[in-house]
Amino acid sequence: MTQAADLQIIRAGVEIGAPAARVHRALTEELDRWLADSASVNLDAGAYDFWGPHVFEAPDRDAGRHALLEHEADRMLRFAWHVRGADTEVTIELTPAGGGTRVDVTHAGVPQRAPAAASVDDVWKVTLENLRRWCERGEPPVRVDFGRDPVGEARTQIEMNAPVAAVFDTLTRPELVREWCGGDAQIDPDVGGRYTFGWEGGGPMEIVDLAAPNRLAYTWAYPPEPESVVTWELEASGGKTRVTITHSGFGDRGVADYEAGWTSFLVTIRNQVEARA
Repeated sequence: MTQAADLQIIRAGVEIGAPAARVHRALTEELDRWLADSASVNLDAGAYDFWGPHVFEAPDRDAGRHALLEHEADRMLRFAWHVRGADTEVTIELTPAGGGTRVDVTHAGVPQRAPAAASVDDVWKVTLENLRRWCERGEPPVRVDFGRDPVGEARTQIEMNAPVAAVFDTLTRPELVREWCGGDAQIDPDVGGRYTFGWEGGGPMEIVDLAAPNRLAYTWAYPPEPESVVTWELEASGGKTRVTITHSGFGDRGVADYEAGWTSFLVTIRNQVEARA
């Protein structure tokens, strides 16, 4: 049985350059455009259902039934979400902010994650970024495939509206890496050179492949995990850059946590690169 002390409250937020009515419409009428593979929402009946392989903890119709607990048009909604065997509650609040909307999420009652399981923090970071870009630009979402159980190798991809050289700089210039890695990055940009995020406990170590501006690979260590390799591949695509991360060398270890985590980093990097482009 899960104890109360083992439960978490996850908080996340984003500012969206669109009015609250637009965000509310995305949250109630367009879930299958930016969040889920399928959705069925009936506010009057208290049904707030979304599901599919790209939905966290809701791979099929039955798992995707989320009871709507409370709703105020253009202001808030609260719904139940069964996560990791527990009945959790999500509250989404919409607040006018300048000419746009501040969206704040509180996800209460979330059990601690098991080793190699995806982080709910990462899930919400990607989800809110998908919501923002859908409301502002009508862009399709960045997907994490929760319908599979990746083992040994994590792989994720995103397209950035910036030239390859600009993206490569964001991966190799220490002052730019510090903006997205959350640590004091130190980089010697040569094969055999140091590449570190400055994290306690582990992370990147040494560059093992470097072909500017299209490829970067470095070793990764987070004891007691085996040493692994992170490879970034950048490809020009119609004036944009397709970025692919492959994190390999985990043997028979599940890597759902890394796949969701790298996707979360990618949406952060994309925002920073595109803001400078």
